[in-house]
Amino acid sequence: MTPADDGLYVNYLPVPAGVRRFLRRATPSMLGVMLLFGAAWAFSQRSPGEAVWDDGKPRTISGVLLTRPYPVLLTDDGVSVLLVEVGKHGPRDLAHAEGRRCEIVGWPLEREGRTMIELEPGADAVRPGSAHGPVPAARSLGRVALRGEIVDSKCYLGAMKPGEGKTHKACATLCVRGGIPPMLAVDTPGGPRFVLVADADGGPMPAECTAFIAEPVEVRGELFERGGLYTIRTRAADMSPAW
Repeated sequence: MTPADDGLYVNYLPVPAGVRRFLRRATPSMLGVMLLFGAAWAFSQRSPGEAVWDDGKPRTISGVLLTRPYPVLLTDDGVSVLLVEVGKHGPRDLAHAEGRRCEIVGWPLEREGRTMIELEPGADAVRPGSAHGPVPAARSLGRVALRGEIVDSKCYLGAMKPGEGKTHKACATLCVRGGIPPMLAVDTPGGPRFVLVADADGGPMPAECTAFIAEPVEVRGELFERGGLYTIRTRAADMSPAW
């Protein structure tokens, strides 16, 4: 009996008949299993969301500029727009424009109704006027306990997909340390969807809180609202893992 007849495959001889029959049956089945596994794995992944980054022609909008805890433009139609720089950086020093009517130029990022503007490079991206505009007071909604994930708002709102989860932890931490506003993407039903995280005095989030970025977390503190933008004032001691 030759090797071609005894079922032993030798790569320089014809494939034995038994091996050919096995491959005809097994190969389609194996491919089918691989396709099903791939589809199941893909559908099991969390959706990156309907975030949009319009990085085409810069847009100009006007309103009143506020800088605490993070720079925000209160637009003429009553919407709060977060401001950031190009890259992993929060805005330049805008204290000189605090409370004044301004025009800003940049590229919008948007997700589920929350908008951010990445400022155009250069001094002309923020054009403060001489007039001060009316600034509504931040409205306290009392103490709350919210569960979700602390993300860097720029990536989450459209600069990255996905902009959340363990795989994004290192990037999110760098962004927040660079001045990008940290934001709690809330899982708690019946409340606000996006909440900025500030310290107990209304300033930027304490540095020790960065350990909770990209982790399931419960944040306890006082919730404020202004111009449709929510902020929770908290401390690291008022954060805990939410498994």
